[in-house]
Amino acid sequence: MAARAVLGVGSGVFVVTSYSIAAKLAVPGCQGKAMSNIAMGFGASLVFGVPLGRMIAAVYDW
Repeated sequence: MAARAVLGVGSGVFVVTSYSIAAKLAVPGCQGKAMSNIAMGFGASLVFGVPLGRMIAAVYDW
């Protein structure tokens, strides 16, 4: 349970930091687009990462 709490805190810090960096690096007026690309990456990681992880686990009998 403690590991999940640590993971939650770390994820929260990562998400906020990544949005902040994306907004600061983006061209003025395009901050929303940069932040939406970050959000799209988070969503895509769930859509593609879980099946890919299952395939890798099946191949290596993990």
